[in-house]
Amino acid sequence: MFPLVVASCSENKLAGPGGDCFQATDCEDGLVCVPSGNRKVCSNDITGLQTPPAKDASLNDAARADAPVPNDAYRPPDTSVPDTRPPVDTGVVDTGTD
Repeated sequence: MFPLVVASCSENKLAGPGGDCFQATDCEDGLVCVPSGNRKVCSNDITGLQTPPAKDASLNDAARADAPVPNDAYRPPDTSVPDTRPPVDTGVVDTGTD
């Protein structure tokens, strides 16, 4: 006969404020897993955390401004005034003489 091995697990409890964690799912609701010294702890204080960089950090503001606008995005009305002045001729008049 083979020996019967029964694994028993205690219910995993979520860490409270200041408790050790590896990721946010290790913490109680409303807490996140943040670095604290050489370890990570559960906390509701997210000051000092940075957001990850954009997918393409090479895009500058001008490139983003030229990006296509989705159809449902708000577009301000065009309030520019067309230039209706007649063109100015600054060329030399050809009189046909040398």
